[in-house]
Amino acid sequence: MFSLPARPTHTHNVSHKCHLGLCGFRSYSAHSLTVPRGPIVLLGPNGSGKTNILEALSLLSPGRGMRRAPLKDIQCHWNQETPWRIEVLFENETGGPLKILTNRFNFSEKRHVRINESAKSQAFLVDYVKIAWLTPSMDRFFVETPGVRRRFLDRLVFNLEKIHSNRILGYEKAWRQRIQLLEGPFPDTRWVMALEQIISKEGAAITRARLRVLEAFNHLSQETCGSLPKPKLFLKGKLESMSGEKPDELEGVFLQHLEKSRKNIFPLGGDVGCHRSNLEVFHPKGWPAHLCSTGEQKALLIALVLTAFALQTIEGEGVSILLLDEAVAHLDGKKRQELFDHLVALKRYVWLTGTDKFLFKGLEDNASFFSLTEPSNTL
Repeated sequence: MFSLPARPTHTHNVSHKCHLGLCGFRSYSAHSLTVPRGPIVLLGPNGSGKTNILEALSLLSPGRGMRRAPLKDIQCHWNQETPWRIEVLFENETGGPLKILTNRFNFSEKRHVRINESAKSQAFLVDYVKIAWLTPSMDRFFVETPGVRRRFLDRLVFNLEKIHSNRILGYEKAWRQRIQLLEGPFPDTRWVMALEQIISKEGAAITRARLRVLEAFNHLSQETCGSLPKPKLFLKGKLESMSGEKPDELEGVFLQHLEKSRKNIFPLGGDVGCHRSNLEVFHPKGWPAHLCSTGEQKALLIALVLTAFALQTIEGEGVSILLLDEAVAHLDGKKRQELFDHLVALKRYVWLTGTDKFLFKGLEDNASFFSLTEPSNTL
């Protein structure tokens, strides 16, 4: 277990504060710290627990957080008596203090959420907190499978349209049931038709929501990224092509395709659908992101996350948190300073991590710095 200083070495904007308490979480048997709103820099060697703090904050959003880890994997190995627990209090927010508690329930794969002492489902977190993150594991974002990029897009859509998650769950459930029926010896046609109506309705709604968000994203990126390359996003797939040809008739066109594809044992119409969509990212010079250099990809990725964060927080309601884990090392000095200036101007909770304070030169007068040391109980 390591300790943090009682106060940061430099603070600014102390009118808004965040109190974070961890119990049984990763390398933290029990710990707490308080930070002001603005850039917060966690410095320390690899293994000192910097990313663990960011992961805890990412769990103030629905889902498994930025590491997508099973709940059992984030239980502290030297605190097996109490299920892990994260408690955060935001002071001086509009409408009064905001207190969020989330914890692993009874050492299971379920977690509970309480917002201002009231039990809530995870979905309600997006009404109170907007979070975006960039992690080293995302460095392969542009060369990963389409599912990784779809998940990024759907998280962004969900933060703007909460019903989006239910639509995806309904779509996927109906799609699995349809496949099971068509693979059986005597499929019930009426049941298949009912499932296809659900699939076409939800699939059309999911596609329209994704395209709306991408249009807003591409517009906003032009004024968000400064000298960083402004990414251009496109959603490609047969369903999107149908939408382009007959956007008002997408549901009906999709339904017709599903009906015609029933006789095909494989892929059971699987070549068309929002589960086949691919989010493509292009450099402003017109190059596909996956063909760019490592440095260009990193700059594009930062611009992508900054624009997503700006889109989520454009209404200015609730608490906004940006998590940048080891994000600045690949930027040259000019782009790094422009990024720092942008982060300061946000006036949001922005958490950054790094191993060397030199990387944050130019941010010293506008950020809170915390020095971390390696835990004595490293596994």
